[in-house]
Amino acid sequence: MKTSRKKSRANSRRGTANSRFLRARNRAIRPSGPYRPSHKPRPSRYAGLSNFWIIVFLIGLAFSLGQIWKAHEVALLCTRLDGLRSQQRNLEEQFLSLQLKFEEITAYHRIEPLAREKLGMETSPHPPVIIAPVDNRFMAFRRKTAAKYLRGQD
Repeated sequence: MKTSRKKSRANSRRGTANSRFLRARNRAIRPSGPYRPSHKPRPSRYAGLSNFWIIVFLIGLAFSLGQIWKAHEVALLCTRLDGLRSQQRNLEEQFLSLQLKFEEITAYHRIEPLAREKLGMETSPHPPVIIAPVDNRFMAFRRKTAAKYLRGQD
């Protein structure tokens, strides 16, 4: 029995499909023309710095946006504070007017006729009696002054 084997034929002129791909890629990377270096060009030593400057720019942009946001928040808080201050002023005016009404309603000239007519109360002919707490210093002063007046001294 004969076994048939295919012989791979490589045309040195044309090359394989892989070599065609590599040649096309090399043409894209390496410049065409009279100057064609035999190796691929190396990236520049400063190629990594472009990433650095992009990162620096993004950080600066983030900080500037933060400052804008902060200024906006401060403006909002200032307007809110002004509103609260005007509200406080209005409430203080209202409190003062209510205090005046209360004092007017609880005035003696207004309560006395109501007490006479509705409750049948009358004013007392005697002065009011005030009971105050007494301490030791007051009692000592009282004894001393009482002794003076009893002897007839001023």
